[in-house]
Amino acid sequence: MTERRDTKSPLALQARETIEAKLVILRLWIDAGIPWVRNDEGRCICDENDELQLDYFPKDMQGLSQWMHESQCRYTLQKHPTILNFRSFSRGTLDAPHNSTLKEEIRSLFAAIERTASGQLDKTRSRQAIADARSDGEQKQNFINVLEREILKYREEARIANEDRKAAQALQARQKEDYEDKIQKLNNLLREVRNRRPNVVPLDKRTSSDTPSLGDGEKK
Repeated sequence: MTERRDTKSPLALQARETIEAKLVILRLWIDAGIPWVRNDEGRCICDENDELQLDYFPKDMQGLSQWMHESQCRYTLQKHPTILNFRSFSRGTLDAPHNSTLKEEIRSLFAAIERTASGQLDKTRSRQAIADARSDGEQKQNFINVLEREILKYREEARIANEDRKAAQALQARQKEDYEDKIQKLNNLLREVRNRRPNVVPLDKRTSSDTPSLGDGEKK
């Protein structure tokens, strides 16, 4: 009976609500990523090694029980205002028999969020990734703008190339027509010459009948 009264006491209910609220944030960060430490303008703050820093997240039962808004940067609190209502609770709360299942779930969440943190940090080792994170979308938009300008540039070049191709095709067609016309004229001339050739008799092969008669004034 004492255990039943404890599970329904105001303090027990408050502790359970606090735990559940913290687990909601943990699950969210496991799925969407842990926030980076940022200044009030939203730019990431690097450590002394010029590496990005993940904002605080609990890694064990003690960290979960003591987790309150003082552990987070103000930018994270603006994004997740429910953290402002976090309260500490006794570590012994989760040792109660009725919380054994919940305790095991929390342990699995700790392992999952550690994997999330490791994955995020692995992706930010290069300076380019740091620059992208610092700009908080600015670099992405700039890159989009560059790509859009490149697309417009190549579209214009493609349009000009297409017009040049059409002009070249038109010129080629005109040249072909001109050449065909010249060929036709030459063929016509060739046929005409060939048709005239049999009527031409070399001088040394002419007969007397081919020699024109002398006129009266030419007689001796």
